[in-house]
Amino acid sequence: MKKYKWRNWERVSKRLLNNEIGILPTSGVYGIFALANPNNVNKINLIKGAPLDKKNSIMFPSIESVFEAMEIPEKFESLVRENVPGLTTFILKPKQNWIDKTGFDNLSDGVGVRVTTDYNLIRILKETGPLIATSANFYGKETITKAAHADSHFSSISVSSSDNPDIKLEKTKISFILDGGNLGSTPSTIISLLNDEIQIVRSKEYNIGDKGK
Repeated sequence: MKKYKWRNWERVSKRLLNNEIGILPTSGVYGIFALANPNNVNKINLIKGAPLDKKNSIMFPSIESVFEAMEIPEKFESLVRENVPGLTTFILKPKQNWIDKTGFDNLSDGVGVRVTTDYNLIRILKETGPLIATSANFYGKETITKAAHADSHFSSISVSSSDNPDIKLEKTKISFILDGGNLGSTPSTIISLLNDEIQIVRSKEYNIGDKGK
């Protein structure tokens, strides 16, 4: 597994644009990232040992790109703007034109979206566009906060077969990691805005509205 530092962000961007899967630091935990398309979701779920129908969150480069892609009820617009970018993931319903463009038919009933405040990660996202972003851990196991642990967990994992013939297995492995040091183990708060109501799916110690990576 190739190792990078933040100063190598352009190389990381190119590898993601080459449809490779990598591990990057986020706010407190390491995440698995790839270009946002259905086949990469399947590949990441295979790598993590997760159900193939498991949805993964998508990280967008800006709040403007979220509003372009997602349906956000007018009464919730201020809530979203107060917390994006930041440490909050919102579960939102995608617009039909975004579904048609990306092929994410299975996300029509909702997907987690987030915008980071981390300058380096934003630079990568501006180059790549939206990325799948899910915690770097095996399904049902603890999240990873150290680059060395992420490396040892995933460096030898490569999926060569699947029961689903529709999954293209080329590059079904994690090919690089961006070492951001030891992190603080703080996943994002998750708020669902589906069905025209607010539901706190996961809440952490900080208050909604806090900013972070």
